[in-house]
Amino acid sequence: MWFSPKIASAIDILLRPELRRALAATGLFIINYVIETVYSILLCPILWFGHTIFLTGLLFGREIG
Repeated sequence: MWFSPKIASAIDILLRPELRRALAATGLFIINYVIETVYSILLCPILWFGHTIFLTGLLFGREIG
């Protein structure tokens, strides 16, 4: 579910000739997509850890503001 909008958008772009032409370089799009997906996969656990620390702080009375 986390990556499904990203995957659906990439499939939509690759299946529509007018969108591929707008990009001018399908190969660069695919390389960019892979790099961005790897970055997101690496960043997600860091963000989840930060959210966990934040929510745990709220449980113990830490205030927002």
